[in-house]
Amino acid sequence: MRTETTLSLTSGRVRRATRFPKSVDPGLDGNVPLMDSFTVDVDGPVHAIDYGGQGDPLLLVHGLGGSVANWIELGPRLTSLGRVVAVDLPGFGRTPPAGRSAHIDAQQAFLARFIGSVLGGPVTLVGNSMGGLIAMLQAARRPELVRRLVLLDPAAPAPMEWRSIDRNMFVMAFGSFAPPFGKAVLNAVDRSMTPAQRVAESFALVTADPGGIGKETTAAHVTVAAERRTQPWANTSFLTAYRSILVRLLPHRYREVVDSISAPTLLVHGTADRVVPYVASARLAGRKPDWDFQTLEGAGHVPMLERPDEVCKMVAEFFENATVVERQAT
Repeated sequence: MRTETTLSLTSGRVRRATRFPKSVDPGLDGNVPLMDSFTVDVDGPVHAIDYGGQGDPLLLVHGLGGSVANWIELGPRLTSLGRVVAVDLPGFGRTPPAGRSAHIDAQQAFLARFIGSVLGGPVTLVGNSMGGLIAMLQAARRPELVRRLVLLDPAAPAPMEWRSIDRNMFVMAFGSFAPPFGKAVLNAVDRSMTPAQRVAESFALVTADPGGIGKETTAAHVTVAAERRTQPWANTSFLTAYRSILVRLLPHRYREVVDSISAPTLLVHGTADRVVPYVASARLAGRKPDWDFQTLEGAGHVPMLERPDEVCKMVAEFFENATVVERQAT
């Protein structure tokens, strides 16, 4: 079986028949899924992946330093629920800034334009980490564009002992408020590690079991990491986004967003998350008791890569329950 793991950036929309490896094949009736890699103009070039599917769209939004590659496991599995699209946010993956800011407020405004011009809205927003926070901003500010929310280990404030903070995360948090220092650190890391080593280090932090990530999925992330080295804007975008996340997570600013969300919401969090502790989502669920809060025992920060089958099942059940409630309301 032919396996395609590279995600080519093309000028215009190109249909590509892609045979997914078994680890990402949804296995529905033995059919081989088709995936579109395309670019569109939304105040500048935007790279996205269309996994196919019929019905109302689901838009997948990656986290800080992430890309469409983060959805390579979950994306195909969700196509039974609707049309599934994953997007590289400006400043990440294969979407250059092109005059657009990587600040999360700007990312939220960008997503609104993308939904309107590409998907026609409203959508189900599926966000991980930073992507979850941006999805929440979207639901709070433009509720007419968000039918449902699925939050996978979203960025959220939580009490944390100093000794539990990953050293690299602490350095980058400081560096985000001192950009020259932050860029110097990131540039030094780029020089000292190969793309494969960068991905291995990242997976060691964000997953509970790095060995559980498939070779094809790892290879796709290494490809993105290698490309990142050629992008002069990558580190600046990372620091800008990181700084804006930290500001938004100030408790009073975060509560303002949470309390403005009315969309049906599924909140999923892994108990072994070392980036955003489980208690963050537990507290969030306590504030929003009408949300569907699901726990993934032993999962880390990226459940869509670590436990895609379980996440897909949770999303499907959430859709079914939300549809019942919507019908009763009418």
